[in-house]
Amino acid sequence: MIDLIRIDDRLIHGQIISRWLGFCRAEIIIVVDDTSANDFMLKSILGLGVPSGVELKVVTKKQFVTDDSLINPSKPTLMIIKNPKELIELINIGYKVGEIPVVLGNMSPSVDFASKQKILDYIYVDKEDAEDLRTLSGLVKNLRVQAVPEEREKNILQLLERQNI
Repeated sequence: MIDLIRIDDRLIHGQIISRWLGFCRAEIIIVVDDTSANDFMLKSILGLGVPSGVELKVVTKKQFVTDDSLINPSKPTLMIIKNPKELIELINIGYKVGEIPVVLGNMSPSVDFASKQKILDYIYVDKEDAEDLRTLSGLVKNLRVQAVPEEREKNILQLLERQNI
């Protein structure tokens, strides 16, 4: 079963492996990312950081929604998706998040730095990102912002309001 959905544009990296994996006690990581799922090299690179004993599945959004065998109800699972827009698309094609916690992690400024506004040290958004976050907050029951599990949870809507975005 999916225990936690992590939104993080870096997908698999040190915080995921050292903090979130243990926090969830995950035995499986499912990365839902169309680009990575269709690129053997990217899939291989993602797998380099995953500890032995943890199964990695890199799938497209369509595969995730249509292939029931991806989720093993008896194994704790961490799902990672790149950004809020991707999770909204996943929900729109049929995925039901239900009570699963959705944790917003890293949203870096990437290539379009000039249009992004810093919300936190690890979250930069433009107007479109802000709208996606507002939409997502209406689609899921438990959306929070946290870089690592030990960090105090933050409310993304309050953060956006404080920054007038």
